[in-house]
Amino acid sequence: MATQYPATGRVAGEEGSISDQGRYVTFVESDLVHPTHTDGLADKGDPVNIGNIVGVVDSASPTAATDLVTVDTEGIWYLNVVASDDAGTSAVVLGDQLFIASGIISKKAGGIPFGKAMGALTGSGTAALCAVKVHQEDPVTSLSGRKFTVSMPFAAADVTAGKGFFIAPAACRVVSAYEAHGTVAGQAGTLQIEKCNTGEAKTAGDVVLASAFDLTSTINTPVSTAAVADGKELLVAGDQLRLNLASGAATSLADAVITVLMQWL
Repeated sequence: MATQYPATGRVAGEEGSISDQGRYVTFVESDLVHPTHTDGLADKGDPVNIGNIVGVVDSASPTAATDLVTVDTEGIWYLNVVASDDAGTSAVVLGDQLFIASGIISKKAGGIPFGKAMGALTGSGTAALCAVKVHQEDPVTSLSGRKFTVSMPFAAADVTAGKGFFIAPAACRVVSAYEAHGTVAGQAGTLQIEKCNTGEAKTAGDVVLASAFDLTSTINTPVSTAAVADGKELLVAGDQLRLNLASGAATSLADAVITVLMQWL
């Protein structure tokens, strides 16, 4: 997809859309969460949030914490964005969901939903200018891009049985997984996570991890692995995740837990 709002020749805090939608809200400066500045106050052009309300400071820079500040809650703005997500540096592409936390815009889903990227950035921990379509979203109903975890304690019998532990209520994807155990399997054995579609029996689905967990690895030592990136990691409503004995046996395995990092689509 082509970038429709290139940042070349623009400056941070410059608007790239027409201001005409009655979208302005006034707050006391002390209510704003904004980028850090020497004077401790927000500046004109700053991305801000007030609880779940997001926007850009559209009035003159305040000089006191008691000043009234006008915030534009809509529009396309050229703002500094950090091209990183919860896993590290991650390129920003057109349409990506962006979040704000402590005045910093990024792909880190732990923040408040801020809007959509209208430009592209190479993955980096340093902020760079990018066009952003600012839009307040309900964090409860607008889950796209948000990450969440699913965890389950298990033992040898659960692996052998291919026990299910998650049913997708909506489209989502597996990002990565973590496993640890207190007692090793006792013999060679590896564990995968299997995705089964509606009506699909266990062992008939697709494995979703790039590598299997070694059930003889050091006890009480969490091990992580990324998901595959070939489409098998994508779930639709009704898909189920199950434990899957990829090889060997899990006879003595005990005191184990698996955590899967997921993301809503």
